[in-house]
Amino acid sequence: MGDFQLAVGAATELVTVTASGGQMQLQAASGERSAVIDTQQLTDLLMDGRNVLDDMKLIPGINSTFNGAESNKEGLGSMSINGTRENAHLLTVDGVSNEDNGNNGNVQVTINPDAIAEVKVETSNYQAEYGKASGGQIAISVKNGTKEFHGDARYFYRHESLNANSWFNDQSNYYAQQTNSAMLPTPLFRYNTFGAQLSGPLVLPKTQFNHNRDKLFFFYSQENYHQLVPGSTAQTYLPTLDERNGNIAKR
Repeated sequence: MGDFQLAVGAATELVTVTASGGQMQLQAASGERSAVIDTQQLTDLLMDGRNVLDDMKLIPGINSTFNGAESNKEGLGSMSINGTRENAHLLTVDGVSNEDNGNNGNVQVTINPDAIAEVKVETSNYQAEYGKASGGQIAISVKNGTKEFHGDARYFYRHESLNANSWFNDQSNYYAQQTNSAMLPTPLFRYNTFGAQLSGPLVLPKTQFNHNRDKLFFFYSQENYHQLVPGSTAQTYLPTLDERNGNIAKR
């Protein structure tokens, strides 16, 4: 029988960095109440109209009646944070105010969701560094470049040919069939969104500047939308003479 010898191994150290995932974190340094929506949630959640204000409905303490089906700069004044007034909160992008100071209900520019790293909402008990508004603080952080090059392009297509007809049009078309009248088509709805983004390290060829790709980065993102959503006119139906005499037509 031989002798077994165990060699002494070298000490190793492993550092693992994980994202918060938008979960509520224990606040040990302050009594603030806040929630975070990260970039993964913004990517996975469906947004009809691609307006980040729609995702505010997911945060406890926010009561929102906002409908972001159509892209516009409105909607900021349709939510209440912890019972405060709808025009009492502040929305910033990388620390810069992005709201219309004339009414505090609109934003200055719409924000491309694919360019957002995270959205943090301070609902109450936030620190003194947050000022100007007595309601909640909505802080949007934009993505930054990394050591690797990343890019994508996207196109969202919506058209009335993919939609069902409205209820009122269906009712009119039922009577139009009985009288051989003109049928009402599906209301116009055309919404096209397209955009692209590119990020990575900023390097100068044939030089040692940022050779390790750890000093300077860039991030570019743009999104455009073309939409056609005409207003609809509701119709009221009165009973026909036969219906008033008890002959109810099948609708």
